[in-house]
Amino acid sequence: MSFSKELRFVAKTFSVGEISRAVSNILLNHTTDQKLDAQISERLADGTHSNKGISKASELEAFCDFSGRSLRITLWQKVGDLAGIRIYGYRSEYIDVEISAPNSTLLADILKTLESSLGLTPYSQPELKVNESDTFEGVLRRLEVVEGIVFGPSSRLRCFLSFRFSAESENIALKIQQFLTLLNVQVLSGASYEPRRISDKVLSKLSQQSLDFIAVLITKTGESMWTRDEIASAGSRGIAVIPIVEVGAAFAPGLFGDLEFIEFSPGHIGDSFLKLLQALDFIRSERAGKQLELDAENHHAEPS
Repeated sequence: MSFSKELRFVAKTFSVGEISRAVSNILLNHTTDQKLDAQISERLADGTHSNKGISKASELEAFCDFSGRSLRITLWQKVGDLAGIRIYGYRSEYIDVEISAPNSTLLADILKTLESSLGLTPYSQPELKVNESDTFEGVLRRLEVVEGIVFGPSSRLRCFLSFRFSAESENIALKIQQFLTLLNVQVLSGASYEPRRISDKVLSKLSQQSLDFIAVLITKTGESMWTRDEIASAGSRGIAVIPIVEVGAAFAPGLFGDLEFIEFSPGHIGDSFLKLLQALDFIRSERAGKQLELDAENHHAEPS
C-alpha cells in the first residue's frame, strides 16, 4: 500500500546550496543508506525534455530555480519499500510537490523536513475578478483545463501490468508497481482475486478505455499466458506496449514487432527504471498533444 500527497507552494529562487542541503537532510533522516537516486528533467524551448541523473547531493549545489524543471528523488527504505519526492515548477507563480511513501507517518515526516529545509509557503489560487467578460472567462477555463491535463496532478496515467503469476515475477512486478505509483501512474493487473475466470478478469481490465499503456514483464520464469491476447488488444486500440525483459529470459522479439524493449539484469530491476521513466515522459507528451488537438477541434466546433 502506498500513501501520496500533492501540494502547491509559492515559487521562489533558492540560494546556492539550499536545495542541496535540503536533499542531504532528507537522505539523512529518511533513508537507510543515504544513497541518492534522483533525476532532473528540464523542458526545452522546442517542447522536448532533457534528463540528467543525480547520484550526489553536491551535484545540486548550483540548482536554485524550478522554472521549467522538475526534480525527482527516490528514497530507498527497507527491501521492497520506496518513498519518493517530485518537485516541479512549470508555472512562474508556484511549484508543485508530490510525495509518496509506504505509510502516512513517513510521508508527513518527509513533508515536514522538506518544508523546513526550503522555507516553503503554501500557495493560494487567486480569485478571478468578478467584472471579467464571459468570453475572457471562457478562455481562462479552457486554458486551465488544458494546463491541468499537461502539467497538473490530474494528468495521471493508467497502465496494465502484465506478468506471470510466480513468486519471482510477482516480487519484481511489485517493485515496478511501486516505482510507477511514485511517478503518479495508476497500475492495474490481474493479480487481485475475483470470483470469475482469469481470462474474463484480464479482458475486463484491458477493455477499459482510459488505459495509456501496457507494461509486459518477462522474467526467466516466463511470460503471462495472456501476453499475446494483451498485446493484440493493445495493438487494436493504439495503446503503447512496454516490454521489460530480464536478461536470460526466453524472449521472442517477433511477438512485439519492432518495439524497443527494456532489459534488466537478474536481481537489478532498478536498471530498467531510467528507460521506463523516459517512456512515460514520451507517453505523457503524446497524450498532451492529442488532448490539445481535441480541445482545438472542440473550440472550432463551438457555435459563434
